[in-house]
Amino acid sequence: MNLATTNIRGAGRSSEAKASMIRRLIKENNVAFYAIQETQLSNITSSQIGRLWDNSAVDFAIADAVGRSGGFISLWNPSIFNVNLRIIKQNFIIVGGKITGLDEEFFIVNVYAPNDDSKRKHLWIDLLEVRESFDGIFIFLGDFNEVRSQEDRLNSVFNPNNALVFNNFIRSAGLSEYNMGGAKFTYINSDGSKQSKLDRILVCDGFMEKWPNARLTALPREKLDHRPVILQAQGKN
Repeated sequence: MNLATTNIRGAGRSSEAKASMIRRLIKENNVAFYAIQETQLSNITSSQIGRLWDNSAVDFAIADAVGRSGGFISLWNPSIFNVNLRIIKQNFIIVGGKITGLDEEFFIVNVYAPNDDSKRKHLWIDLLEVRESFDGIFIFLGDFNEVRSQEDRLNSVFNPNNALVFNNFIRSAGLSEYNMGGAKFTYINSDGSKQSKLDRILVCDGFMEKWPNARLTALPREKLDHRPVILQAQGKN
């Protein structure tokens, strides 16, 4: 199952170019699960969902924005991922279910981490509790708003303590990353002077064992501040 994540920075009617890009990425890369952050929308309609997906069937879970802040959506192809669990929290959405042709339970967590350092540290605790609460294969993907090392930032402040806490969460949760191709950084500010690797797809050992040759790629950002990140794991190894 191919997965992708993008911080879209607004998905309203004035953002048709962004929605068109998402639809194209889904079609071109056969994406079955898409995590979108910062929709800046609430009370999302089915027609708005349709703008973000291709013409195939779609199911979804939504966390509304608060005013014009935040908001995120998990979208998936129900013929590939049959979901029987949905948990929506302030900074993450969990969906769990079965992937067609596989026996294991899969849990996919769409993460939209806050800017505040203290709140982000509490989020890692919450996500670790999620990881320990269910038995199955886990994928955490989204905008983590944090880096793992100084090499993950260009011309922006690196906080080693924040990175240490983030890495401790990743290690404690038994998560790993594939080497990312396409680009080194996923977030780029408006003039390109500052760049960071904020958007990630983290997977458990069970996922790595099933798809050791999966390919992780940061795609061109086009009109976005964040590059879409895609994990191509189609086909069972």
